[in-house]
Amino acid sequence: MDKELIFKEQSVTAIIGQAFRILSTKRKTLATRAWIPILVQAASFTILLLAYTPNVTIRDWGLAHPAFTSIAMIGAAIAALLSVLWLTAAVFSAFNDQSSKKNFIRSLPVGVCYAVYSLLLLLMQYLTSNILMSWLMAHFADKAVLVGVCVALIGLLCNLVIFAIWIPFTFSCTKYLFNHTTSLKKMVGKDYHLGWRYWGRLTLLIILASLTVLPVVVIGGLPLTIVFLSQAANQLGMLSGDPSGAPSYLLALLIGVAFITFCLMAILMIWYIIVLILSYGNIESREMKKNTD
Repeated sequence: MDKELIFKEQSVTAIIGQAFRILSTKRKTLATRAWIPILVQAASFTILLLAYTPNVTIRDWGLAHPAFTSIAMIGAAIAALLSVLWLTAAVFSAFNDQSSKKNFIRSLPVGVCYAVYSLLLLLMQYLTSNILMSWLMAHFADKAVLVGVCVALIGLLCNLVIFAIWIPFTFSCTKYLFNHTTSLKKMVGKDYHLGWRYWGRLTLLIILASLTVLPVVVIGGLPLTIVFLSQAANQLGMLSGDPSGAPSYLLALLIGVAFITFCLMAILMIWYIIVLILSYGNIESREMKKNTD
């Protein structure tokens, strides 16, 4: 990959446009390296979705084998995370001239960072929606609406703080994956500090990139949402004792639609990774220019 496409100064909107052009012009190279990870990731997330979809048969079997069920659920989540790292490594191999295997090994600490970030978000949601809500309702039971609004605002504020702290990692983690001479210590230290210096630019880029693909995510995910809600509603009715009112092929349809949808999301993920790589190159070129002036 031509490094001049990566290491150059450009605006946030130019980075987004350049990412689309690279995805289009380098589609054969990216497809060759990433088609297997895309399929594996789609399959992993389909299995994970099915694991959390209400199902009478799975519920009865899970109650009979609780330990194995817990292990299987955790295993499905880990497999989904590893599939994301594999796809990430494959995409980076098209840009940094390193093998997917080497990139995957370096991506493991990054995966840990993402896992910790996700757990912090889940923990914050639990603390605000359960513990904080219970405490406030016990002391201000006559002001339920006000308590609900306060809990929602506090939860949103805490999530925004965690998101703000994470922003610099989008630069330092990308640099760690791209440049194999960068150490893990620098990723969480010097490079993370450099990411803070460009916090506003990185935040703007992530917001604009998210808004850019949002219509595709909404429209592309609509069929899966409809089929999933149909399956969930039917299974919840069966759990309540009602007979099944869904066609026999609904589960197979859910699996097929989910797999196709997650393949689409994997392609969008490739584009997002390219955006982060271009952002990393942009910041590095700006820093090199500062050091030479």
